[in-house]
Amino acid sequence: MKSVLMLSLIVILAGCATMHPGAKGHQVQGSAQALVVSANPVPEYSDKSNVFIDFTFENQGTRWLRIDQVKIEFPNKTNAAHNVIVGDDLKIWAESYKNKRKLSQHNSDLGIASLILSGAGIAIAGTRSNNGGFESVGLAGVGAGATWSAARSMRDSQRAAQTSEIVPENYVLAPITIPSQGFLRRWVLVNIPTEMIAKHALLTLTTVEGDVLKYEIPIQF
Repeated sequence: MKSVLMLSLIVILAGCATMHPGAKGHQVQGSAQALVVSANPVPEYSDKSNVFIDFTFENQGTRWLRIDQVKIEFPNKTNAAHNVIVGDDLKIWAESYKNKRKLSQHNSDLGIASLILSGAGIAIAGTRSNNGGFESVGLAGVGAGATWSAARSMRDSQRAAQTSEIVPENYVLAPITIPSQGFLRRWVLVNIPTEMIAKHALLTLTTVEGDVLKYEIPIQF
């Protein structure tokens, strides 16, 4: 029963995937009020000097929106450099991230396996010595390891559901077509040598009809 309650608590704490996991922007120019834009920095894909930001574009209107040009700026009082990574540098970053992810995943799996195995060992020892206390501790260790593993899987699943794929075709600077009553995710990688990211991003979208839409979007970690 305790295990069931623990797993239920994990599901509640993990939360459901949402259409706008990040902060919604404020439209400062343009008439397309049906377009809602939000930005969500993703810590799992970021480090101290490279920030992965996932943008969500939701078209609440009845007409398709076709964005021909996208411009992104990071205005700040100190004029700190914000370098948007493009071209082959994106492929290099993706390869580097993949290598780091493999290493992190391996070390994490080792930690889970160690906790589960050590808990099972204590449980076996407790059974042989007829010591109920040790057996309870051992089974708790097994439960903790399994719970940890389940929680990580849920977090990974949630992140995948509300984060765009790491492929160049989904980059925010590429042209975007957003179907009516639909939403898309686009991402950007920003190098910040000073390790101080601006509090807002200014996103300028130009439609195929020539309309200019501007959004000021908070960047919140």
